[in-house]
Amino acid sequence: MGGGGVNTAPARVTVARNIRRLRQAAGWTQDEACERLAKHGHTWTRKAWSLAERSADDAHRARAFTADEVAALAAVFEVSPGDLFDAPVTFAPAANRRGDELWLTAGGTVECVGADDAPGGDWVRLYRPARQNGPSS
Repeated sequence: MGGGGVNTAPARVTVARNIRRLRQAAGWTQDEACERLAKHGHTWTRKAWSLAERSADDAHRARAFTADEVAALAAVFEVSPGDLFDAPVTFAPAANRRGDELWLTAGGTVECVGADDAPGGDWVRLYRPARQNGPSS
């Protein structure tokens, strides 16, 4: 996600903030996020996901994440594990639409772009929704 500035929050709080923001930006429910995480070898209930996200709001009761969980969460959101430790990037409200991609501009801002309008140049894709294959004919 990059370039969020100096991060003074405990790492577990930062990871919690980022998984909440990434999930919301993807337009997924907590149940949908749990299903995607299960595909990467970690089974969480919606309650477990909710508790993990709520860790973002209370550093004293924040849930610890294992290295394996961080790696799996990064795979779910198609970011590097290190990105989950960066100070959270604030996404545009429009990023909640399904099918959109999130891009980091050369200037350090995040833009929400329709999948067919992806920019080139010095922009970096932060999130691309998984493509669903339709039935073959």
